[in-house]
Amino acid sequence: MSKKDDLKIDIMSSIDDEIIEKHTKKRFDLLSGKGFGRKRKTIAAIIAFAACLAMLASFIVVILPLIPTGQIPTGQIPVYQGMTVSNEAPNITVKTSRPAISMLSTTSKHRPDDDKHPPELPDNIPLVEGSDRALYYAKPNEDIYITIHLTNPDQFEILSFTLNDVKYQSYMFEPGSDSEALILKLNVGDVQGMVEYTIDAIKYVDGTQIKDVIMNGEKTVKVGVYPEKQPTAELSEITSDLFEISLSASVSDPLSLIKDSNGSVRALLYEGDELVREKTLDVGQEAHLSFDGLDTGRSYILRIVAYYDALDGAGFTAHLLDELDVATLNLVNIANVSASEDCVRFDLDVVEGYSVTIEKTELILPDGRALISIDGAASEFDLYYGSYQILVTYSYDSENGRTTATSITTEPISTKTLDLSKTLSNGKITKEYSGNVQIWNETTKSYTVHQGVDYAPNDSDGKVHVTFSGEVSDVYRDELYGTTVIVSSFDGSLTVYYQNVTDVQVEKGDIVNGGQVIATVYSDLREAAEVDHVHIVVYENGEMVDPIKYFN
Repeated sequence: MSKKDDLKIDIMSSIDDEIIEKHTKKRFDLLSGKGFGRKRKTIAAIIAFAACLAMLASFIVVILPLIPTGQIPTGQIPVYQGMTVSNEAPNITVKTSRPAISMLSTTSKHRPDDDKHPPELPDNIPLVEGSDRALYYAKPNEDIYITIHLTNPDQFEILSFTLNDVKYQSYMFEPGSDSEALILKLNVGDVQGMVEYTIDAIKYVDGTQIKDVIMNGEKTVKVGVYPEKQPTAELSEITSDLFEISLSASVSDPLSLIKDSNGSVRALLYEGDELVREKTLDVGQEAHLSFDGLDTGRSYILRIVAYYDALDGAGFTAHLLDELDVATLNLVNIANVSASEDCVRFDLDVVEGYSVTIEKTELILPDGRALISIDGAASEFDLYYGSYQILVTYSYDSENGRTTATSITTEPISTKTLDLSKTLSNGKITKEYSGNVQIWNETTKSYTVHQGVDYAPNDSDGKVHVTFSGEVSDVYRDELYGTTVIVSSFDGSLTVYYQNVTDVQVEKGDIVNGGQVIATVYSDLREAAEVDHVHIVVYENGEMVDPIKYFN
């Protein structure tokens, strides 16, 4: 039977026998009165019953057909719950039971360009509160998948929905869609910034009637499309004084990313890892910044940091717009620096009008260790092969009492020429470097290559002076070559071995300066040795080379 026939049977079965009996008795009393006889009562009852049947037939034949079949409740109406967005086609799992959705989890955030990360910021960047602008992120012209979520216990067929005033029908849904998850693939287009998608008019079919789904969720989702036009900062008119650093700064934000994120821009001044000053900048306006009350002769890092959602998937966070090394001027300046093969000379200029005391003058190595340190002021240092800087430590009266500061040369001071005569105050080469050519070795009594030079003293002094400044890498006893001292240059390009020596005056790890005595030439080897000498081997990038190329 059809649903219409079922309804008619239900209506007929719902007529209560007691109601029929009461109506029949009432009609009988009205027609005959209580004094009528039994026969008359029976006739009245028959007439009343016939009237009820006539009314029922009239309802079934005339009124019931007028009720539209589609308006007869046949199931639970579908309810819209919300939308989610993803950058890949969702894997929709068909559910065996379909409970109502009370809350939807959001898709994880998407970085539009995973190989394009912003510069790393120090850990001590101050935190600032703001807001993420979107739950979902994309790149321009990227495909996204919008999933419409419904509760649809009776699995009515969903026909269509309207998104941003465009109607999408069921044949346009993506594979994997079902009656409770409608997946639509869209391209965000060549846009930048925020894009909104608003849904309306979800239609489903109930029998032969097309009806509207009940809208019970958020109807709009926002997708942040990464814009190339990010905020920028421009710094100009940078000046330094003894105790102050000044500059002009302007921040541009063409798409209002900072404003729309409730963000801000800060100028942060660091001394090393310590944040010492902080100022807020207004977007779109040039600001003159002045950081005063600083110490003289100090180096600082100025960072312009913007806090906002860049629509890159990282949410609201800090972004480094610009970074600049700045410094206050020194009360003591190192001037007129000149270097020869064995000496460096310089002047110390002190600013007048301040109570300045030179505490220490040092020749330092590239790693910051002092090679030579002199209390007070100095004007020259002995300089051998290597790379150095001059560091002056001084004190002065400031608002915080007696304060210590430093002045250092910015460019390395170096010489690339070695003088073999500095190794021994008076000596001569007794055997040259042979490279890959084998020559007779009196010590080993065989033909071998000689990958160094032998240098012998001409007198009884025999003191071995380090030819270039560096660090003692090792001191050890070798069965063939005797006591060996290895000294490495600090620029890492050259290592020299001094061999066949005794009376060693240095240990592993010592810092040695050019000209410093480290040992005495002595041979305690075989009696067949030609002459007491120091054997010099030079390494360049791990390979033995002719030492003579490094000497005059």
